[in-house]
Order: sequence, then structure tokens, then C-alpha cells
Amino acid sequence: MITFTFDILQLVCEQQIDNQPNAVSGAHIRLTATNGEQTRSNVVFVPLSVDYNNTNFIAFDQLTDNQVRTWIMAETAVMNEYKRSLEIMLAEVAEPTSLNRDPPWVVTASAPSESAYVLLRRTNYPRVTDQLDMLWHSMDTGEIAKSTAFYDAIKAVKDQYPKS
Repeated sequence: MITFTFDILQLVCEQQIDNQPNAVSGAHIRLTATNGEQTRSNVVFVPLSVDYNNTNFIAFDQLTDNQVRTWIMAETAVMNEYKRSLEIMLAEVAEPTSLNRDPPWVVTASAPSESAYVLLRRTNYPRVTDQLDMLWHSMDTGEIAKSTAFYDAIKAVKDQYPKS
């Protein structure tokens, strides 16, 4: 059996509706579904249908948690749609049709560990742009032969757009 609960996170207030200041027009809630040990939740917006002309209108500073909960629960179509979405999420947990996996280039505890030196090198090498800049300057000063396509391509750009 799935049970649903919600927390009221924020109220959306219009400055004035039908001469009523700070009239509540909606609520942001965290709706939670629990089935045994499995829990899923979503933060959702519930538009509220409040009769602002009603003589029983409650001013914003007089609202209670219970009153707003009553309004939220009265929005059955919206709430049922959100509940159905959470039911689907709980079913997916029970019988997954897909898996969330880290990209293959990300090292995680569940992934085969790389050799320590590979990880140390990867995290300590200079950025590729810095490496290329070092290579360029070594070529430009003659430490490495300039007769390469790499050198010619970089030199052309540097000549076309010199430092100011």
C-alpha cells in the first residue's frame, strides 16, 4: 500500500485578487510516496481555487497549516496526477527497466580501479591548453623543430592576431 504525505514549502500570493490583498493562488509542496521501505518525492506546484469573494475569506496572516492543506487536498485532479507520477517512480524502483550509470570515463568505487599512477597522472597533468602552450613555446624558441604542421597552424593564428 502506498501512502502519500506532503509538506507545504511556499505559498504563492498575488498582491491583490478581488480586492483581497496577499491572496494565495497556489502552493509549492513536496509530495512524498512511501511503499514499505521505498520512498520517492517530488516538489510540485498546486494551483489553488479559492473563493476570494467569500465572506469566509481568510486573510494571509490568519491562515493555518490545516486550512491550506484542506485547499491543497481539494485540488484532487492535480494531486491525483502528481500521485500517479510517484506511483510510477515507486514501481520503477521495485522492477527497474533502466539503470542510472556513471559515464565510462568517470572513476567510481563500483568501477574497476585504475592503477594509482594513471589516476595521479590524470589529476596532476597540466591542462591540455597549457600543455599545448608549452609545446608551442618550446618550438618557437628552437628547443623542438619548427617544421611541423602544429607549429605552422599555431604560428599563422598568432601572426594574424598578435598580442596588443
